[in-house]
Amino acid sequence: MGYLLFIFYLLLFCWLLGKIKFVVNAGLSKKIIVILFLTKVSAGLFAGWLYQFYPNADTWLYHSDALKEYQLLFINPKEYFTNLFISNYGDDYSGVFKSTGSYWNDLKTNLMVKMVSVFHILSGGRYYINVVIYNFLIFLGNIALFKVFKQVYKNHTNILVITCFLLPSFIFFGSTIHKEGLIIAALGTSIYCIYNTLHYSGLTFRWVFFIICSLGFIFLLRNFVFMAFIPGAIAWVIAEKTTFRPLVVFSVVYGLLIILFFTIGKVIPVLNLPQAVVEKQEAFKGLEKANTAVEMGTLHPTFRSFVANTPRAIVNSLLRPFITDGKLLRFLYLFAFEILLYELIFLVFLFFKRDDSMIFSNSFVVFGLFFSFSLLLMIGYTTSVLGAIVRYKSIYLPFIITPLLYYISWEKLVLTLRIKK
Repeated sequence: MGYLLFIFYLLLFCWLLGKIKFVVNAGLSKKIIVILFLTKVSAGLFAGWLYQFYPNADTWLYHSDALKEYQLLFINPKEYFTNLFISNYGDDYSGVFKSTGSYWNDLKTNLMVKMVSVFHILSGGRYYINVVIYNFLIFLGNIALFKVFKQVYKNHTNILVITCFLLPSFIFFGSTIHKEGLIIAALGTSIYCIYNTLHYSGLTFRWVFFIICSLGFIFLLRNFVFMAFIPGAIAWVIAEKTTFRPLVVFSVVYGLLIILFFTIGKVIPVLNLPQAVVEKQEAFKGLEKANTAVEMGTLHPTFRSFVANTPRAIVNSLLRPFITDGKLLRFLYLFAFEILLYELIFLVFLFFKRDDSMIFSNSFVVFGLFFSFSLLLMIGYTTSVLGAIVRYKSIYLPFIITPLLYYISWEKLVLTLRIKK
């Protein structure tokens, strides 16, 4: 029965993707769309199979906890539909930015469990069928992101298919039943709506509704992504609506953001953002020692401490895992080679950049770079486990790798290689 249900959902969703106007209008053939969807499903299936050998893998913990919720639906429907809104800390719903011991911190996991419990209703509690359902839902977000990239990076569809769907860590973690795929989908939705607002229809109720819903969802799942997105979006809009160069606009906005980050807590104590980052780092350090734990400097809620910890944060989040980190966990070798590939791409970009390349002249490209690097810095400050670092940063890679590949003069590279031969 399970195999038949799996095949049924797989065929159903492949058929639906060929019928949904939003997907069909992405500029990809139906054949390519189905292949990309099946590739995502395959990655999700492989990840599920692999993670079953890791007893504390979140994706399987969501599955087992959701089975209890699924059973609760039939035993006590009232509790099933209301327990998501009940705090385990009495009447205390404070601590929005706390990393431990708050309703909002627990809500991230509770939302995942509740979502998977709904999948269980459709799949009869079967993990691998849930993978198919989950990837169908988030695939629409991937398509939204691709459609924006296609407007910005014109005539480079092959590159965009790779960077929006097939980057190794991006597809692996973005297809696993976890927060990453949902955040990709929500980011894709919000970016698509903002882009259309700026370039086509203007501000409409429909776009505002989808932007609020998608950003609200991101805030509930991972509030620091929301906090990084807002200034990036503001700078993007200003750059589009003024004659100032995008790099100037973003530099000013992010400069003001840094000042606000370190001073707002003095005026509104509940918004002591540096302390929230410090507590997030402490919460990570307080977890059971992982095989892939890395050294981190002790962070304090001061400007000087953040500056002192910046080099190590950049190395940990942007350049690791190293090949030598594979000794800690063989699983990391794949992602270490992926990082080496990106470093090679960056070197090729430096030496074979297009003559007309103005990577900082497009406001969306600059948005993607500032947004991604600010999040990579946050990951480096707070996360002490390489496995988590690789997963967290995977969903921001398209914003970094796409402009590098787009602005490389491939003709110049090929010509140089031929001359050397």
